[in-house]
Amino acid sequence: MNRRAMFERAVSRPRFERYLKACNGDWKCARRLYLANLRISQKLYAIISIFEVTLRNAIDEHYKQRFLQTGESSDWLKSQSAVSGFLSSPSLAKGGFQSRENVRRTIASLGIHYTHDKAVSELSFGFWKYMFATKEFAAAGSTLLRIFTLRPHGVNHTDVYNRLDSINRLRNRVAHHQPVCFDKTGSVSLTATLEAYSHMLDILTWLGYDPPILLRGVDGMAAEVRRLKAMAPIF
Repeated sequence: MNRRAMFERAVSRPRFERYLKACNGDWKCARRLYLANLRISQKLYAIISIFEVTLRNAIDEHYKQRFLQTGESSDWLKSQSAVSGFLSSPSLAKGGFQSRENVRRTIASLGIHYTHDKAVSELSFGFWKYMFATKEFAAAGSTLLRIFTLRPHGVNHTDVYNRLDSINRLRNRVAHHQPVCFDKTGSVSLTATLEAYSHMLDILTWLGYDPPILLRGVDGMAAEVRRLKAMAPIF
């Protein structure tokens, strides 16, 4: 089996078709584009991993302290998913108490091995994103923006939610091995990808971190983007 046949068998012709189309049928160009997309996805995976852990730890610490100050348990996931907790607020009924049910399923799945820290690590990025959705944000007391010690004036919880939603979509594409180098028309474009990447850097900065230092040795996006852009005229 030659290299071309082996590659197409491995990745599948239907999956490779988007790259061929972007390269006007040039197989070598399409393979280079496919590999460029993989390299960018690899970089993003590491960046998103650090970002997600950093964000959820900041949210968790905020709510631990917030509920301790009101005489409640620092194990806020368990206490706030109970009937009296903010995740059971009537304002969340229309959405089927989705965030509460996510917590309860996580607690149940951990069973006797449950700890608060394990639950924090098991909950999805989507759960943490929804802590900034209007109803969840308000039900918890509208205090969560305090985690952003360097938040620009005028940035509200909806702005944060929208940025996290963009990051979440990119995260899902990377996690499911979907391309990050195309726009909705199938043209080669990194616009949406770089926008979400920029949102991560902004939010890390608002949390009080210096992204170049925090991501040192991990963030090689600039070099990979230059390599892709060098593949003219497809870009």
